[in-house]
Amino acid sequence: MRPIAGVALWKWVVLLAAAVLLVVAFLAAGSTSAVATVDGHAVTLSTYRDWLKTAAVSAHASDSAVPAFVPDAPSYSRCIAFERTAATKGGSKAPSVATLRSDCRELRVTLAEEVMQFLLSGQWYLDQGAREHVTVSAAEVQQALHSSFPKTTGLTQFLNSNGLSRSDLEFEARAALVAQKLSARHSGPTPTISSTQIASYYNANRSQIGNETLAQATPAIRQLLIAQAQAPTFDAWLSKVQSYFRPRTTCAQGYRIAYYCRRGS
Repeated sequence: MRPIAGVALWKWVVLLAAAVLLVVAFLAAGSTSAVATVDGHAVTLSTYRDWLKTAAVSAHASDSAVPAFVPDAPSYSRCIAFERTAATKGGSKAPSVATLRSDCRELRVTLAEEVMQFLLSGQWYLDQGAREHVTVSAAEVQQALHSSFPKTTGLTQFLNSNGLSRSDLEFEARAALVAQKLSARHSGPTPTISSTQIASYYNANRSQIGNETLAQATPAIRQLLIAQAQAPTFDAWLSKVQSYFRPRTTCAQGYRIAYYCRRGS
């Protein structure tokens, strides 16, 4: 999924959660059916499918050997054909059909896992923001979208190519902004980072930093070291939030995530 303003932090927040296992057994239901509810707020099948398609497109953009479509369960015939072609481009022997089907199944589970984490965690933070009276204005949401899509044509093209609606991106932006504000509120005081600490990090990570000079890299390194120092305080708060929402999150059969969904849901 293409990051919009604030989503880098949002995805970092999401990844703080423990690893999850998604049992994929898709429902034959209408697009308005709920795949999950968080404290009474429904996550619809339509929304889930939109973001699943987007996750596939994003994965393909990062790795052309991954199909730009959601693997077609249960036969996976289209996915197998794509993977076979990708595997033999360099003259290599194609893996067996069983291996390719297994790869396609694993990819679908991975994409579904990512999407369910994103949607459920996003709703958790929106609801927690409401509990703490954290507000994000419509203007802030639109500014976040504009930062990523300065031209309307770019936004329209992105929505059309990914099968998303503007409201889908507004949900993502709002969740990201709420998560940022909650993080700022619950990460404790901002520590002072010395130039010595920054130089030490720069020298130890030159291979990852690339061609940037110390002066150029300093702002990003300072923010990283601040986040690392504040992580224990934020993690402790995050654990309490997760404990609050897990028993209030119900997932439909076939969409259950062990860490996120209430037991027995």
